[in-house]
Amino acid sequence: MSYNYTLKKLSNDLIEIIHDLPKPDTFEFKKIKSFFLGRVNDRWIAYDRKCNHNGGTLKLARQKNIAQCPIHDWRLDLSSGRYENGCTKLPLATEETINSVKVFEKIESFPEIATASLEDCEMYVDFNAHASVSVRVGGLSLITDPWLEGSCFATGWWHAFPPDVKAFERLRNANLIYISHNHPDHLHLPTLKKHVKPDTKFLVPNFESKSVETLLRREGFNNLLVVDFMEEITLSGSTPEKSAFVKLVLVKSGDSRDDSSLILFSKKNSVFFGVDTNAPNNWVLPPVTVAFSPFAGGASGYPSRIENFDITEKLRIIEANRASELYLHVDRLLRASLPKFVIPYAGYFTELGRDDDVRKINRKNSVHDFQKYVESHPCKSIVINPLVSPAFKLHGESLLCSHAEKQEAYQVDDAYVEKEIKSYTANIPTLTRALVEQIGASFLESSFYDDLLVLLLPGDSAFYPLLGGGVLINFSSGGDRGSHWFEINDAEFFNDREIVKSIRSSMQLEQVRIEILRVRGDALLGTLVRGLPLEDLSIGFQIKMFRDPNVYNFRFWDFFTNKKNIVL
Repeated sequence: MSYNYTLKKLSNDLIEIIHDLPKPDTFEFKKIKSFFLGRVNDRWIAYDRKCNHNGGTLKLARQKNIAQCPIHDWRLDLSSGRYENGCTKLPLATEETINSVKVFEKIESFPEIATASLEDCEMYVDFNAHASVSVRVGGLSLITDPWLEGSCFATGWWHAFPPDVKAFERLRNANLIYISHNHPDHLHLPTLKKHVKPDTKFLVPNFESKSVETLLRREGFNNLLVVDFMEEITLSGSTPEKSAFVKLVLVKSGDSRDDSSLILFSKKNSVFFGVDTNAPNNWVLPPVTVAFSPFAGGASGYPSRIENFDITEKLRIIEANRASELYLHVDRLLRASLPKFVIPYAGYFTELGRDDDVRKINRKNSVHDFQKYVESHPCKSIVINPLVSPAFKLHGESLLCSHAEKQEAYQVDDAYVEKEIKSYTANIPTLTRALVEQIGASFLESSFYDDLLVLLLPGDSAFYPLLGGGVLINFSSGGDRGSHWFEINDAEFFNDREIVKSIRSSMQLEQVRIEILRVRGDALLGTLVRGLPLEDLSIGFQIKMFRDPNVYNFRFWDFFTNKKNIVL
């Protein structure tokens, strides 16, 4: 079956609310109602209290004019509107009166999507694995984010529940593949190259970085429907007399990441595919029939591979992250989209093999945890467990689940893991000092500048440095920009603080940020030979990081993940 499509630009409807706040008795920032208010350069500055990273509630820290998020410790300088890692937060408009400060807040609402003229079609939905779902409605056979086999994130992630054998047939028969962003559990090139014809059409978000397009086109997938966010895509039959049967809208992540979510509208129903997007469309969403929601947490090397934290602190942060996934993300999704049914997905992965140390501490929310939370939520959505009911039909007011027995396509056992790791690390060059120095030069050939030093230390599976040192890369814009080999002695092999002290002493640098990346050499080379995003290594637990100061260097990771992939 085939279809035609048309595009129409949308925009959120705006309502401006004026908050009349009492004028503070000092110029320092204070929390007043749901805002921070202070005076900078003779004018009043106001911010909402939502952290731009993961939507946590900012709180005033002990330091003057600093707000801090309790979830991931992002710290915002209210005087400048900049986080420690360089990300910015925009202030709200203000107006001073004699006794008060007016704060102007713009509240958005999602535009109405006209569906009355659409064909009345049954919608069939199948859960495949992790974040992959298949939808058949009218002339559309859609599949989302197909990671169906093998591992991803440089052999760090594995399917906890492998797909049904029929999922591969659904992928091969799809006439539209939606790729939400360039993380390999969503854009999994081995799955695509093995099972998808080059002329298959892909639905791709129009990220400024072209991060998804670049990887797809490099592998020969050039039939791309690249659409802007908040652009209505109307699909209709392949002949003029065939009416429209479905509409699609992509919405962007509310933070600074390249990420997206998809909303599908039929005549009487709508489905939201939330993927793992932080604050999709800043939580401005329409009411939907079904919402697919992330739920698990644990999808990062933070904090399990951050060596600044001891085990007690790692466990505390992991538990806080699990709670925030439910009490922040899922809560806001339910309140924003009011789904009749909600389905947990995009969290069915596990760590195995050489990352067993991570698996033991990196606890995630279970489907039971998700269901218990949703059932206690005031929105009263009904949970569908896709592991028990992997398929359903939507038509009119009814949703009919199928409980067909699933036949997994393969087993993820020790032999499967060993074979996949050997495949990922096969045909890579020999790890030598000259090659690592070449990698350092490749980083510097980019247009990336920052007040940052990165020490790249290739090691074995246990992260023990293999070459007695690594390449020290200075990304600053000053005269010291460059890279050179950095030797480490026996006492420093697993003492990151001593290495930082040695770097600062030898280079006479006190203020510059330093990040030590102890990386498995085979995973590093396997990733760079394929020209994959650098963040594949950190999310896939292939890097142990030490940061001085202990701040997420967002610009570095974003640049070498979305804007520039290093290729050996």
